[in-house]
Amino acid sequence: EQGVFTATYRLMDTGTPVWVNMKITRLQPSNDKIIIGVSTIDAQMKQREHLEELQKERAALVRVMALSDGYLSLYTVDPETDHYIEFTCSADYESLGAPKEGDGFFDQLRENVSNYLYKEDQNDFLKNFSREIVMNAIKERGYFSTHYRIMLKDEPKPVVLRIAPFTEGEQVKLLVGVRAWKERRGASENQ
Repeated sequence: EQGVFTATYRLMDTGTPVWVNMKITRLQPSNDKIIIGVSTIDAQMKQREHLEELQKERAALVRVMALSDGYLSLYTVDPETDHYIEFTCSADYESLGAPKEGDGFFDQLRENVSNYLYKEDQNDFLKNFSREIVMNAIKERGYFSTHYRIMLKDEPKPVVLRIAPFTEGEQVKLLVGVRAWKERRGASENQ
């Protein structure tokens, strides 16, 4: 009656659900014959879902930042895949040029120690920070925390890195905060 009918749905393709868009229209207005077209839109829908997830994470992190000051950066990390998304809270931290999103959060952080950390803190950080150490601390205490200095504007700045789990829907993720630290404490609370 309106000329065109469209529907978006998932179709099973070799055991995997795939997003498709079906469009039905009459061949000619006075004709009873119709044309049915089905196109795969899986990539677009996955991108849309990813963007919606990013918007939700950003909104949650904005709320966290509103409650607390001193954060240089916040990350969300999927503990199953180590995929991470970074939200910079400070122009100084932004100047480090750390990737905003990627895979292998724990490995990436360890690999970039020489680029960002004060030279005297690098060995302690590497000794006290790994995926296994972080996950064990979270299992035992509910969080992981370590102190070190990062190089901002060619000056060592004391920071604390804190990692804690949170639930988003049915998925558990890690919230990672890098926050300015007023006084220098030991290299790690995990020693």
